[in-house]
Amino acid sequence: MHHDASKPLASSVSPSEGLGPRAWAAARQYGLPIAVGYFPVAAAFGLLARQSGLSVAEAVFLSTWVYAGASQFLVVGMVAAGVPWTGWFLAGAFMNLRHVLFAVAMTPHWKSWSRWQKAVAGFGLTDEVYAVVATGGRRFSRFPEVVGPAATAYVSWIAGTVVGAWGSLAFPQALAKPLEFALPALFLALLAPSLTTRPTALAALVGGSVSLAVSLMGQGSWGIVLGGVLGALVGGLAATSRRRGEARGREEGEAG
Repeated sequence: MHHDASKPLASSVSPSEGLGPRAWAAARQYGLPIAVGYFPVAAAFGLLARQSGLSVAEAVFLSTWVYAGASQFLVVGMVAAGVPWTGWFLAGAFMNLRHVLFAVAMTPHWKSWSRWQKAVAGFGLTDEVYAVVATGGRRFSRFPEVVGPAATAYVSWIAGTVVGAWGSLAFPQALAKPLEFALPALFLALLAPSLTTRPTALAALVGGSVSLAVSLMGQGSWGIVLGGVLGALVGGLAATSRRRGEARGREEGEAG
């Protein structure tokens, strides 16, 4: 059963609770599948970064501090094409705006958390981690359960980048492109089980369609942002409409 995004998550556990067994259990159950998908994609990034002229340290720096697959591949492509740093910096920033939306969407569910806990968890909300956390219901209302999968995915991404960058001389360049498909394939696998209600299905349909249409017009970074905003808006309106319909039905049943 998946969580209705329109309902807030309860947080009955103190945010000061240590990481401990809860974080490790969540990391094993939810983080490892994401980590397995991240590692080859990160290795492909490390390989392409080195072949585009970046050093191992620069590739690892991007994975450590940017930590966003799509924008990292975009930056590497723009660097290889000789685009000035202002160009790829702005393009990467626009592409990463969706991560701000992820954090904003989850903040109401983390009201009892400290600021540093919100900052750490927000940083770890990649597309795949957010898909797991946002649909996981109350099990992700506690900090350990969120940071476990997020940290596992983060470590895997950095480790894959190191392996790809250091092993760039041993890997053929043609190997990088097939590895890139692992990331969208992983995201689709995480998205599919959540499409069980009309609001979530509409959100996915509108968001994906808008993103694809704008991307085909040559505005890939804007496509992701607009798709995320409009998809969330349509999904929210559909969820609100459904709740009102259910409320009217209960009122009519009580009146009858």
